[in-house]
Amino acid sequence: MASSPKFVMGIDVGGTKIEAALLSLNSGSQFKIIECKRIPTMRERGYSSVLARIIELIKTLVRKLPQKIRSLSGIGIGLPGTVDPESGLMLNGNTSLFVGQPLKYDLQEALGNKTLPIVLENDANCFTLAEAKAGAGLLYEKETGITIEKQIGIGIILGTGVGGGLVNHGQIFRGRKGGGLEIGHGPLGSRDQGKACFCGLNGCAETY
Repeated sequence: MASSPKFVMGIDVGGTKIEAALLSLNSGSQFKIIECKRIPTMRERGYSSVLARIIELIKTLVRKLPQKIRSLSGIGIGLPGTVDPESGLMLNGNTSLFVGQPLKYDLQEALGNKTLPIVLENDANCFTLAEAKAGAGLLYEKETGITIEKQIGIGIILGTGVGGGLVNHGQIFRGRKGGGLEIGHGPLGSRDQGKACFCGLNGCAETY
């Protein structure tokens, strides 16, 4: 007798849009996308407003599940900035409204489930891990026979900001305080005369 699927949700929070996907997982870890929805971030309205938009997005996607929020086994959220792997707080990023905010706990409180597993991660790390596990890395494994656990993959994203991720043998490389591959803060212009960046330096690729 087949076991009931688990339901999980992935949310990508960007500077201009928030996109969420509801998925079902079977016992073999195979997934199926049930529904996706995208809304504008409207970050100029501040943290409380964006938090409310994320909550409404989650509730919209789980509306058809048997127990709605209680049906979820977990939520993963990609944030546009460096996320401290120990505290789970965003330390910096171009969408500064999330810096230092207890997003995980605010969501658990608002959704009425303080034990709901919610994991926050840098969006470029999420992208790179997804490509390694289910995209380019999986294709490479099929072509060469080299498993994901023996691969090294790099991902680069160009959006509102510039981000990078590194997956080494199936694991995200985070580095100190989660800033292991923040390539957006490499110099693209003069460190003396380049544009000022939120990180405190000048000339970062992120500013262009």
